[in-house]
Amino acid sequence: MRLLDLVARRIGATHRDRLLLGAVIVGAALLFWCAAQAAGDPPAFLVGLFVLALAAVTVNPHTATGAGLLLVSVWLWYVAVDDSTTWWSLVAGCALLTVHSAQSLLASGPDPAPVPTTIARTWLRRTLAVAGVTLATGALTLTLHGRSSTSTTATIIGLAVVAAAVVAVLIAARDQGDEAH
Repeated sequence: MRLLDLVARRIGATHRDRLLLGAVIVGAALLFWCAAQAAGDPPAFLVGLFVLALAAVTVNPHTATGAGLLLVSVWLWYVAVDDSTTWWSLVAGCALLTVHSAQSLLASGPDPAPVPTTIARTWLRRTLAVAGVTLATGALTLTLHGRSSTSTTATIIGLAVVAAAVVAVLIAARDQGDEAH
C-alpha cells in the first residue's frame, strides 16, 4: 500500500503538462514495441525488461533511465528483427525519437512546474524536423535498397536532395528563431 500511496501523491503533485509528457513517453514506447512485434518476434524476457525500463523512465525521468530504455529498445530490435530493411524501422525510429524528446523535456524541470510553452514549441519543432529528415532519409534508403539496379548517380542525387532538405529546414528554423527575438 505504501508504494501505491507514494505514486498517488506524486501523480497528484505533478503538473498536467508533465503528466501528458509521461503519457506521450508510454504511447511512443508502446508504438515502438508494436513495430518490433510487427517486424519480428521479440523474446519474452526482453519484453519484460522493456516494460521495466519504461516504468523506470516514467517514475524517474530525471536520471539515466531514458538511456536505459533506449538501450533495451535497441537490443530488443536487434534480437527480434531479422531483416533490418523493413519499413517498420521508420516507425520504430520515430517512436524512439519521440520517447527521447519527451523524456528530455519532462526531465527539464520539477514535477509541479508547468512546461514553458516556448520551450515545448522549440522541442516540438526540433523533434519534427529530425523526424522529417529521418523519414525522408529512411524512405529513400529503403526504396533504393529494394531496387537491384539502382545506380550510384541516383543514390548521390537522392542523398543530395535529402541534404538540401536538411539545410532548408535548418535555415527556416533559424529564421523563425530570429523573428521570435
